[in-house]
Amino acid sequence: MKPLNSIDGHTVPVPWDWWTSDGTRLRVVPDGYLLESGDLDLYVEVQICPSAHIQRVPSGRSYLMRPDDVPGLVAGLTDRTAWTTPGTGEGLTVRPEGDGMRLVYALYAQGNLRDYSMVVPEEQRLPLVSALSSALELTRAWVEAV
Repeated sequence: MKPLNSIDGHTVPVPWDWWTSDGTRLRVVPDGYLLESGDLDLYVEVQICPSAHIQRVPSGRSYLMRPDDVPGLVAGLTDRTAWTTPGTGEGLTVRPEGDGMRLVYALYAQGNLRDYSMVVPEEQRLPLVSALSSALELTRAWVEAV
């Protein structure tokens, strides 16, 4: 395994951002943590941030998606079909809506459901697929680099 300081510029995460007309931002970025054991804990972060245009440094609810779940989301977006992450407690759902796809991050906390959602228009559907695929590829490259 290589030490983290040997990772080259091709393995540096660059976020993909898209904004709605009301200022809501969708961000996709690979994310990961080096554990004390030397293993990597890898994610593809999907963030929906309402009204990002009024914030200096936009922040919002982030769903840290396991790399194994990304292909399911990509398939749902590509095929314009509904898909939900497996498990309970929190999750990401995509489903067709109008001429776009609704992306929903749902979080169950203390008996309450909170959800953050946005409609990704048709012209941004494939760029989102590309961003998710690129983030997944980068997380895989980190495994090889470490």
